[in-house]
Amino acid sequence: ILMFDGKPVKWEYVSMFYELDSKRQIRLAPKLRSKHINIPPFKNMNVRLAAQVLSHSVASGIKMLIKKGKMPQEAEHTADFIEFFDKLFNVFNSTSKMSSSQFKHALYTGSSHWQFMDTAVTKLSSLKTLTGSILPCVKGWLQNIAVIKVLFDNLGMAYLCTARFNQDCLENLFPRLRGRDVNEITRMLNNSEQHSGTFSLTT
Repeated sequence: ILMFDGKPVKWEYVSMFYELDSKRQIRLAPKLRSKHINIPPFKNMNVRLAAQVLSHSVASGIKMLIKKGKMPQEAEHTADFIEFFDKLFNVFNSTSKMSSSQFKHALYTGSSHWQFMDTAVTKLSSLKTLTGSILPCVKGWLQNIAVIKVLFDNLGMAYLCTARFNQDCLENLFPRLRGRDVNEITRMLNNSEQHSGTFSLTT
């Protein structure tokens, strides 16, 4: 059990939702599978699985089953928690200037991202265990929000696509550099910095 914004968040409600939804002919959250719920001990962290659990479809599905009386009203706190992190993931994974989703498009002056991130700082600071301990990930999220604000303010960008800062980008880069001559790598990085460094963050 976690406390988020002063309210309890329980994994049992995610599990309950899956059990109910998996029996439906038309799924509310079709990507949710047993592997998301029944996680074996010592399994490596998988961001994709976490993102599929903390998704809009799961949050909306829980709220729909609450309205139908198939899940307790308290489960709405868990749905709100999931919805919040779905939006937070979108803020940090924008890839284009335009998107039909509220937070999946690039950040720009006056975009709704900034107000959401201000609210996120307060909500993340409230995320604690029942004993009052702050989760290790909270500090990382708060630092990331602060860094995004500083980068946008200091780099003078019209648009900022946050997905360019993800670890996956770096992981994809290193295999391309393996086996290359040191001088060639240096030229590649210099050219990237001089000609496309800023552009790659904004498009």
